[in-house]
Amino acid sequence: MESGAAVAVAMALRLTGRSGLGPVFRPSYHPPVLRRGVLRVSTPFLFSRLRFSAAAINQSGEISIKYEDGLVKLSVPLPSRKERCQFSLRPVTNTLGDFISYLEQEDKGTDRVAVYTLDDERIARSTSIDILLRQNFYVVINDLKYYAKVPAISPVPVDHGGDLSEVKNSIVYLYSALNVEQHQLEHEKNLQEKLEKLQKEIEPLEKLRREIDTKARKHTHYLTWLGLGLMGVQFGFLARLTWWEYSWDIMEPVTYFVGYGTAMACYAYYLLTKQEYIMPGVRDREHLLSLHRLSRKVSFDVQAYNSLCNAIAQAEYDLSRLRDPLQLNLPIQHIEKKAKTPEQEP
Repeated sequence: MESGAAVAVAMALRLTGRSGLGPVFRPSYHPPVLRRGVLRVSTPFLFSRLRFSAAAINQSGEISIKYEDGLVKLSVPLPSRKERCQFSLRPVTNTLGDFISYLEQEDKGTDRVAVYTLDDERIARSTSIDILLRQNFYVVINDLKYYAKVPAISPVPVDHGGDLSEVKNSIVYLYSALNVEQHQLEHEKNLQEKLEKLQKEIEPLEKLRREIDTKARKHTHYLTWLGLGLMGVQFGFLARLTWWEYSWDIMEPVTYFVGYGTAMACYAYYLLTKQEYIMPGVRDREHLLSLHRLSRKVSFDVQAYNSLCNAIAQAEYDLSRLRDPLQLNLPIQHIEKKAKTPEQEP
């Protein structure tokens, strides 16, 4: 029993030793207690507390930082191969986590990498390289500490909103000057080809429509004169009954009811067509009805014809907008001349 207690005490004393580098282990040890003639050693909690102090690690070297071609280049000593390796990072898009992952991929003997400020505060992996390089720092790789002094030149200016805006405006203006004219020419050519194709498609339909429209106009013209003739026949018939067959005393109520019946017919026209009984409107309505009736007889597709007409009108409108002086970036004098030209034409 005494030999076992001595071995436990020796092991506890051995573990109380402190390494010059790395974490410090402070085991708790309780001396042996003699109770009722038996020597008992309480079980020690050998690793009760784990502390790491980056400031306790001695500096082992330096990390050189320089800027080339918009990139940040860090020259870091590798712990296993005992040689320096250069890492190229983008200031804005890369983070501290990217740098640590690159370092671990380059040297498989890297067990632990951490970055601290000069005030012994650890820097998060999500910190961008631009933010990291705004102050000096040091990197702890395994048990080695390397100091990094940031150069005075900043990789990315803090206030660059106005400069970026000017650069964007310059790029837009340059792109407009180099490519818009060519794009307009190609677009105009495509519109002209589309317009010619539509005009070829609508040409036979347009010829047939003219023939149908001529027949419909003639039919409407005949109906107009037929209405006038019927009104004349009615006038003569009522006059014959008034002055030859009967007297005015007998025909007066008849003419009243004839006039009232005409008013009822006009009101019925409004109820059926939802349009007022006006002669130009009646004529146009009859012309449209005749046009559709004749189109069905000759199998003329009115919907296809209207679709082609709408496509041609849209192509002509786009072409006119494309040829507008403002779209061509012409000077003010030329724009004013273009605006006055249509007014001077008869």
